[in-house]
Amino acid sequence: MVLDFKSKRTYVPILMTLQIGIIFFIYMVNEQLRVVVETPRVVETLGNPNIAHIAVNKCLNENGELVDINIPNNKQKTDSDKDENDSFLDAVIENTGIEASGNDSGDERMCSEFSEYLHGEVYVDLETEPDCLKDIMNDNPLVQNGGSYSPECKARSKAAIVIPFRKRDQHLLYFLQYMHPVLQRQQIEYKIFVINQDGDETFNKDKLMNIGFIEALKEDFHCFIFHDVDLILTNDRCIYQCQSQPVHFAHNVDKFDGLVYNNYFGGAVGLSESQFRKINGFPNNFLGWGGEDDVIFERVMATGMSFFRHSYDIAKYKMVRHERDEGNEVNEERFMLLQIAKETYTEDGLNTVPSTYKILDRFEHPLFTKITVDVNYHEHHVKRRSIIKQLAKFRTTMVDMLTRKTKS
Repeated sequence: MVLDFKSKRTYVPILMTLQIGIIFFIYMVNEQLRVVVETPRVVETLGNPNIAHIAVNKCLNENGELVDINIPNNKQKTDSDKDENDSFLDAVIENTGIEASGNDSGDERMCSEFSEYLHGEVYVDLETEPDCLKDIMNDNPLVQNGGSYSPECKARSKAAIVIPFRKRDQHLLYFLQYMHPVLQRQQIEYKIFVINQDGDETFNKDKLMNIGFIEALKEDFHCFIFHDVDLILTNDRCIYQCQSQPVHFAHNVDKFDGLVYNNYFGGAVGLSESQFRKINGFPNNFLGWGGEDDVIFERVMATGMSFFRHSYDIAKYKMVRHERDEGNEVNEERFMLLQIAKETYTEDGLNTVPSTYKILDRFEHPLFTKITVDVNYHEHHVKRRSIIKQLAKFRTTMVDMLTRKTKS
């Protein structure tokens, strides 16, 4: 059969077929983008199959993910369960040293400035496997759902512990195992927020901490401790509370044998709500590794504030040894960004975050609250709209061309 391309009978079926094909193509692309950008996905559990040195143990599966993440919170005890209640109190005293007698009388006495439960140096073993979530729960029965704790007395500090996170399950186990008892002995009111970056795009630590601030602020927290998940405090006299100036806690880390350099301002830092707003939070353009801690120092200096550090003997930390993660490569632009940090801190930070991320999942485990976010939600939507616009333009051009050809 020979097609007569000068005949309208030939062009009409071809035109209809092309139109149908283009519409179907646009529909499929749109659906794929909609699934990726708009539909909350089944969120990854905390895990990192890319770190080969993480040993698979009873707490982690072959991908390095927590295996008992969905265990129920059954720590609440009733007065009728006398035997269980005795075991409950024994666990509190053994693990934290706190005598949990209860505070049903409504006593509003202020907690002591220096808690009577402080031990000073704390033994931290990062060479052996961490405890599993269920064991950590049993050792910390006073910790409430979502990883929150309030002492019997009126706490002098109410702090949100904000952890920027992605695929560091084993590190999180160490953190929960050792930090919950320390924070309880300090008699502060606290809650642990794990801000988990979804996907495999370059890690954006500072933006995750901005998001953590926004989400914790909704729960009436006004002191924020931004904390690396691989750092464990080894002296409970380093009290996690905000001061009149920003606080740099982690300036004595075993890996570095002390302070890395004078301007180092990372690992664990504390800022009040007003201090955080004054520096406009953290920048959102430091992607990957390098400079994301130093820029905080630059912002503090740019606003005319100073900072506070606990004594060298108290602010002691151990670091969980690990290789750098995939997706957290060295930021080649870090030095250029640091040079302009003081001049540009008002242009990018807390004020540019709210419309650029989306919460995909919020999960309150008995030991922590995990909030999984798409940190590039705005960019994904811009890209999606651009692709749809281009496809629509292409369709219009093709239809017009075929229509003109048919009429001729």
